[in-house]
This record gives sequence, C-alpha cells and structure tokens, in this order.
Amino acid sequence: VENFDMIPVPAGLITKDEIKNYGALAALLRDLFKTAQVDTSNVAFAIPRSSTIIKNIMVDSRLTEDDIESRALIEANRLFPDLVGDIYLDFTIVGKSAQDPNQLEMILVACRKDQIKPYLETLKEAGLSAKVVDVYCYALERALVLLNPSSNELDTVALLNLNKHLSSFIVVHKGTLV
Repeated sequence: VENFDMIPVPAGLITKDEIKNYGALAALLRDLFKTAQVDTSNVAFAIPRSSTIIKNIMVDSRLTEDDIESRALIEANRLFPDLVGDIYLDFTIVGKSAQDPNQLEMILVACRKDQIKPYLETLKEAGLSAKVVDVYCYALERALVLLNPSSNELDTVALLNLNKHLSSFIVVHKGTLV
C-alpha cells in the first residue's frame, strides 16, 4: 500500500447502500484523494451482493473463449429475458465441475444498470473513472487468499464483517467462496 487515508461519511449521505447526495460524496472523494496524495483517477469499487443476481451454470469444457462468452449471453437471455437491456453482465469460469469433468462451472453475475449508475455518477463528478466493478463477497474472497498466501487448499478462512447497517459472514474453503 503506497497511500492510505480515510474520512468519515456524514450520516444520511449513504443509506442502506444507496447514495443520497452524489455531489457531497464526490466532494468527499476528491478531498480524500488529495489528502492521501493519490494521483490516479482510475478506481475499483464493489457493490453489495444484494444488488446482484448470481447464477452458477455448467458449460461444455470444449468451448473456446468466444463460445463461452456467447454461452454466457445466451444464458443471460434465458435467465433474465425481461432484463437483458437493463443489466450489466459478467461471468467467470471457476473450474471443472465436480460432478462432470467434461463441464466447466461458470458464475454468471448480473446487476441492474440503475443499481450501479449512482456509483458511476458519483465517481464521474469526483473526476474518477471506474476500471473495475466487483461484488463485495468476491472481492473479499480474493483478499482473504492474499492475506494468507502460504495457506494450503485444505484451509478454511472466514471473515465476519460487522457493520452498523449490514453485517456479513464470508467463508472461503479450499480457495472457493462457500
């Protein structure tokens, strides 16, 4: 970590993961970046799991990368037929299926555009640009593995995040979010 700082967010500015005042939050972010002497405008942020729809599906392991991407879009059309134009969609291949070695496990993540728009608007107003958007639980999964890189695949690691408005309990077993 090269630079670090934090500032309190006034009560009511963010309520239940909803930004109530873009301008005020953008001003706080600008001040935070200035105080921490962060000179990049590229940022990553995470959205709450409750704002997403996550589906695990299986795809044929013989598919190419392009075919897998097409398959993700086909599955999104099947799973969310009325939402396709109104969602952001991403996917990742977790690995081979435990049930069938000829299949790959794919995690499909969808989020309504109107759920992410307030974050993007706030960042834009602060002069920042989102380069990565993640889901809290998956970002924490990767962070937990980084905290103990010498752990073996048999380890189980848990994180209990107690918050004033929302608490979460995340368990990673054998490198996978449980």
